[in-house]
Amino acid sequence: MNKNKLLAEFEPGTYAKWREVAEKSLKGAPFERKLLTKTDEGIVLQPIYTRDALEELAYVDCLPGTLPYLRGKAALGNAVNGWEVCQEIPCATPEALNRALTEDLGRGQNAVPLRIDSLTAEGLDPTPDTSDRVGDQGVSIGTTRDLSVLFDHISLLDHPLYLEAGASGIPLAAVVFAYLDQQGVAPSGVKGAIEFDPLAQLARSGTLQGARGSVWDEMASLVEFAGTNALQLKTIGVSSAPYHMAGADAVEELACALATGVAYLRELVRRGLDINQVAQQMRFSMMVGSHFFMEVAKLRAARIAWACAVEAFGGDEDARRMTLHARSSTWNKTRSDAHVNLVRTTAEVFAAAVGEADSIHGGFYDEPLGPPDTFSRRLARNTHAVLREESHLGQVVDPAGGSWFVEQLTDELAQKSWRLFQQIEQRGGMTSALEEGFVQQQVEQTASGKAAALASRKAVLVGTNMYPNVDEQLPKSSSSTEDIYVQRSAALEKCRAERDETACRSALEALTGGATDRTGLIIRAIAAAQHGATLGEITKALHRDRAAVTVKPLRPQRGAEGFEALRHRARAFAERTGEGPRVFLANVGTVAQHKARADFSADFFEVGGFEILRNDGFATPQLAAAAAVKSGAPIAVICSTDDQYPTLVPEFIEALGAERPSIQVVLAGYPKDQINAHKGAGVNAFIHIKANVFETLDQFLKHIGA
Repeated sequence: MNKNKLLAEFEPGTYAKWREVAEKSLKGAPFERKLLTKTDEGIVLQPIYTRDALEELAYVDCLPGTLPYLRGKAALGNAVNGWEVCQEIPCATPEALNRALTEDLGRGQNAVPLRIDSLTAEGLDPTPDTSDRVGDQGVSIGTTRDLSVLFDHISLLDHPLYLEAGASGIPLAAVVFAYLDQQGVAPSGVKGAIEFDPLAQLARSGTLQGARGSVWDEMASLVEFAGTNALQLKTIGVSSAPYHMAGADAVEELACALATGVAYLRELVRRGLDINQVAQQMRFSMMVGSHFFMEVAKLRAARIAWACAVEAFGGDEDARRMTLHARSSTWNKTRSDAHVNLVRTTAEVFAAAVGEADSIHGGFYDEPLGPPDTFSRRLARNTHAVLREESHLGQVVDPAGGSWFVEQLTDELAQKSWRLFQQIEQRGGMTSALEEGFVQQQVEQTASGKAAALASRKAVLVGTNMYPNVDEQLPKSSSSTEDIYVQRSAALEKCRAERDETACRSALEALTGGATDRTGLIIRAIAAAQHGATLGEITKALHRDRAAVTVKPLRPQRGAEGFEALRHRARAFAERTGEGPRVFLANVGTVAQHKARADFSADFFEVGGFEILRNDGFATPQLAAAAAVKSGAPIAVICSTDDQYPTLVPEFIEALGAERPSIQVVLAGYPKDQINAHKGAGVNAFIHIKANVFETLDQFLKHIGA
């Protein structure tokens, strides 16, 4: 059938006609209030997008692999080799990480990312005062011997290495290059990145060892050394994780990443390095959250913004290509009903793939509960495999390209991020903005808004603040930080005992003395590592007599933490008293009159760990009150209709008071014209769709002594 002839039989549709029909469906409710959605970023999502959305957009006609790389940095995207499966395994010791990598490589994983603990990221050795930080969410690395254990039977010539070095760029790179030399492996044959990212470490920990200028000198040394000796290794990282994990929205995350990258470009170009060399040594790492289309747009917008920034520095076409790693969010992951995290990470890996990320980490569903086991790691790897092999995501370049919605959202996100980036620049750049507290204030304000939305359930974390699994039993952690500290301390002491102490000290003294040429700094650090110097010793030698930069740190958090704390209090109360906190549903009237509010009330209290005492309803308030007293529950929720409440409520409370006046009476609903009367009758609280669930449950737990 001829398509044009078929379409000619229908009257062309218009936005005006669609809106007319839509408004009729709303039956008088305001169109803007019901159908427009404002995101955390302040972007208003329309209920429908049309071709008109593309008319003012500058880059929609670009092709994949062409400037400004909106549609991916390569012409064929991930269609040839797919994205790298870059699963970061948070094992605490080199031995444990080696076992996990040996098991996972070749079974879907094809890269070797090293997720380091906070001490290693700061360039510190374990001490008794820091024992609780050894192996926290990552591997502890101190010497070349640790790498010998970690990479036993793993070839770095066969798998790209990715190491987020934090502020320990020179010390960690020195340990890696010394290890490669000991193994007879040329650095030029190793692919991947050793990502020196001091500003991310400053934002995360609040402290940056060494004077500000010396950090850039170290970065310049590493970049120049790699540019000659390790051309396939990138040496600069730009991670947005500290901002995302603290609660930043997509605009803030992207702006902070952009400002950080520009800060590194500016400082290194000032030190005489070529803009093209510097830009091509950078690898960005961004986190991907639950808002699927926003996250797709964020990755696409990041490439546009970065191409524009590098162009302003005079970078060529290749230098403007952003290398982009995507990691599933930790902010939205939950300890409660943890298997829901499987769904979350699947959507996030999906978004990262659609957004054309070069490498992707999909979080483990049990990540908030502790280190992943073999089963959890396999599920995470297979998420990649299903999306690539069964959903065929890699076979289409820029799958979202041309979508009116996604293209418009990408442009809005890029514009808003660029404006915030300019505000950071006006404050002197990213370092100054962190020292001033501007960035922290922005992120904290956004995080506060997110927390409020979760507390009132305007935003939902499934299984946590809504739809809880009331029968769930959380596993108890069996890991011991003390055991890990003892193991790691013993390994470092053994290395110190077996090294040539005189040669090691001489190498460290040479490093303290600095170097006349730029690459001499990294070369001397490598020499110290070759003689057995530990990471902490190399760091101390580099930064001797240099003042630290300090700022207010960003606190990593998960949105679910508040509700999880409520559940923990409820469980602790049950263990202490032999009986958990209980709520009696005083359902009065017919099923039609009480069921909706009874179901709402049950879900409301269950997210706080309360046991719900249900029933089929009572014919009179007196019967409901008698049952409430008999139940022994400290809280009773009246569930019926607004029409019934004026007579039902006082009768229920009167009957209750004669037997047990201490029971807290809650009314399901919020009939505005009856509130004062109900309070006067003795109602203690009202629960309804606009109530602050978290604060209400917190108060009731306090009331019962939990």
